[in-house]
Amino acid sequence: MSTHSKLTIGALHFGVMLNQAEAKGIIDFAKDNGVAFIDTGPLYGNGNSELIVGNCIKGQREKFHLSTKVGLQKVNRADGSFGVGVIDLTPNNIKKSLENSLKNLQTDYIDLFYLHAFCESVPLVETFGALSDLVEEGKIKNIGVSNYNPEQLEKVLSTIKDNNFKKISCIEAHYNMIERMVENQLVPLCEIADVKIMPYRALGRGLLSDKYLNGIPADSRAASSWRVKRYLNDDFLMMLRSLNNLALDFQTTLASLSLQWVLNKKTVSNVLIGVRDVNSLEECISATFTKLSQELEEEIDKRIVAHSLMPWVQSNPEVYFEK
Repeated sequence: MSTHSKLTIGALHFGVMLNQAEAKGIIDFAKDNGVAFIDTGPLYGNGNSELIVGNCIKGQREKFHLSTKVGLQKVNRADGSFGVGVIDLTPNNIKKSLENSLKNLQTDYIDLFYLHAFCESVPLVETFGALSDLVEEGKIKNIGVSNYNPEQLEKVLSTIKDNNFKKISCIEAHYNMIERMVENQLVPLCEIADVKIMPYRALGRGLLSDKYLNGIPADSRAASSWRVKRYLNDDFLMMLRSLNNLALDFQTTLASLSLQWVLNKKTVSNVLIGVRDVNSLEECISATFTKLSQELEEEIDKRIVAHSLMPWVQSNPEVYFEK
């Protein structure tokens, strides 16, 4: 299986915002255009995402690269909403979760198996020993981690080295043009350890599009999410408009420019995209055919600095793991 793209289809919304037919339309279009990496998880789509992905790739498993995860469970809050909690990453829990994912995805192996969050309750030697065993058995090909902070990643790397376990190949992290906290410690650590970064929220939950240039649409994520709304003050909107104008000067879009920016980073392997329709996917694919010039990357930074927002950009998001 080979692709010409550094994009990965994020299946978070399969089963919630996209039904089986809509998801298949996206996956088929992606495959036909060189994007054959799909990322899912047991909790995604209210538990339906893996099932939908499995149905979409049935009979053509060898044409796709699949990643899924273990480590989180749904937690109901007192106000009726829900968040996520970390499960104990014991060998037994890992194996049970993997077997369920294999069944849902209708396959006998996973190309990349992530620990979705750091687990404090189980010794790392047990967790990564179990993962190494699963690699030996052929049930998983590569190991990744997600939402780990630099200290947690260092502990993992040390445990792997001391016990000669299977190395991790990548880490999923919240990373984009206007949220660069990972560059302070995580990126340098990954460079030294030869661990690739798989950025998610590469478009900043839609902030790095033209959606918010003139305010907050009633049907937008910011209208109901304080995590997005908190960004949209006057200074931030002025910066977004400046970056959008820069994109237009180069005959592209702000979303495309933002994807080019993160794809240009040497530690980045693939970039997760959570598209909801083929048109959005097509725009993302088009972005991969243009390499960001050093001049343009420097101009992006100049415009952020001109609005006195670089310190803010370099300190966001505020946490490595949003629960």
